[in-house]
Amino acid sequence: MMNRWTIALAIALLSVHMTHQALAQQAEESEEIAEPQPQSIVEALLFFPTKFPTGDWEPKDLRFQDVFFNSQDGTKLHGWYCPSDKPRAVVLIAHGNAGHVASRAGWLRYLQSKAKLSVFIFDYRGYGRSQGTPTVEGAIQDATAARAKLCELAS
Repeated sequence: MMNRWTIALAIALLSVHMTHQALAQQAEESEEIAEPQPQSIVEALLFFPTKFPTGDWEPKDLRFQDVFFNSQDGTKLHGWYCPSDKPRAVVLIAHGNAGHVASRAGWLRYLQSKAKLSVFIFDYRGYGRSQGTPTVEGAIQDATAARAKLCELAS
């Protein structure tokens, strides 16, 4: 029987794969990215950001480095790179529509130490230490920028 961490890991990997496929399809459909639109009412109901300094930003037993990078439109974003010794894989995590990177410390600790994965988790615009206001279009741009940053970090 699979435990809850195995299930969570499988869901995370599926989420990363689906995001990658959607971003690849979007890139094929349009090489031109429009300016982000203001947050709609639907987006205000979709996103539940928690901002810094709420949360434990110095969790015990988690090795991480703060990483700052920019989305395509110049929005300053933040994430944690959590390297594992001799990792079995490198994973990009988009944490979902609530909380921020610090609220995922327990999960990150497990992925780093038990699953032996190096992880880059980032906050969308408007979450944690990332600037801006969350929108669907902005989250897609942020995920694209995070993927590029992870390629730099993991090389």
